[in-house]
Amino acid sequence: MKSTRKPRIAFLTYEIARGGSLTFLLNIGREFKRRDIDYCIIRLDPHDLLEADFAAAGVATIRPGAPFRFIEDGTRFGLEKLRAFRPTHIIGCLGPQSLEILRYVPKGVSRLGMLQTDDYPVYAMLAAYASVLDAVVSVSDHSSKVLRLYPQFANKAVYYLPHGILVPDKLLRPKTSTTQSIRIAYVGRLVREQKRVHLLPRIVQRLADTRKPFVFKIAGSGPQLSWLKRNLRTNSSQQIVRFEGQVPYDRIPELMLSSDIFLLPSDSEGMPISLLEAMAYGTVPVVSDLASGMRDLVSRETGILVKPDDIDGYSTAILKLDSDRDDLARKSLAASQLIRTTYSCEAMADRWLKMLDDLPSAPTDWPPPPKVKFSFKVRRLGLNYIPAVRAISRLVNQVPAK
Repeated sequence: MKSTRKPRIAFLTYEIARGGSLTFLLNIGREFKRRDIDYCIIRLDPHDLLEADFAAAGVATIRPGAPFRFIEDGTRFGLEKLRAFRPTHIIGCLGPQSLEILRYVPKGVSRLGMLQTDDYPVYAMLAAYASVLDAVVSVSDHSSKVLRLYPQFANKAVYYLPHGILVPDKLLRPKTSTTQSIRIAYVGRLVREQKRVHLLPRIVQRLADTRKPFVFKIAGSGPQLSWLKRNLRTNSSQQIVRFEGQVPYDRIPELMLSSDIFLLPSDSEGMPISLLEAMAYGTVPVVSDLASGMRDLVSRETGILVKPDDIDGYSTAILKLDSDRDDLARKSLAASQLIRTTYSCEAMADRWLKMLDDLPSAPTDWPPPPKVKFSFKVRRLGLNYIPAVRAISRLVNQVPAK
């Protein structure tokens, strides 16, 4: 059943760190604004992550001025802003806090949950709120298939909607000399969990042992930054490790065009936007062979997939591309063509609008905000996102939610 109403789309999110989920909102907001589609982005956390990038793109967000004392205060805030906007569709993008709000949304408004990483806490979170969701969105083909295995989603629509990015009209990549040092880039959060940046010193050491020249650029911030600066060292002036800091969004093209290889040794992903950005500019990926996200984008034609437990495989792949610059050039061109034709912001928005058109919504009167109740469910699910208590949270999750 197609909706006959012009969509008014609200995105709800709770940010705890920079990452693809926030860049997704920037990209989709920019494209919806260009198409004159009514939307709003409600952030439940006061931190101004990427605020300058949002402002430069003309994408407005609504967020509180200070942290909420209680989770329920955030729920009230979100409901108040939704009531003022009166959306036809609401998407809970990140965190159980965004899904908790959907419990109080009046009937007639389409309610969706979004999965952006292949990680058990997120599957568990969406399953816990399945009763208030009309549909679920996943950014990888693998994750959408996993969601369909959950009995909670047996009678609900599950959509595969990969991310999209701003792409150049044509590849502007300058030609490089075969004698030039191979240039490698890591872009992302500097954390051990998921991104596994603690593997970078071992990869760099293996490259250094070959005595071949290279430039290794690390862009991002996180708790492992100081540790990496202490442990990522070389003894040759022709083997350079450079820390770029947190790169602004408008400097991404420059960074990617000045890199030959994009390295990402993660042990779990959704669909990394940094990978899309790298490939769009012809930076060849050497990334973990993960079912979610990586295999959607990387093939023998566009890059090299490395088994996550083959730590030396990352440096082996880099050295292989270094020694065969013709293959590097072929993969660079194929990677850029793939992203520009299939994973642009325009293609992403087309996928979203087609899905929303399929989801019915009815004219809805928003009553005064209902009384928000204490939510044990949010607190229980939130434990899953604390690395130190993941094992304990599995046991806590066995306690029925109220």
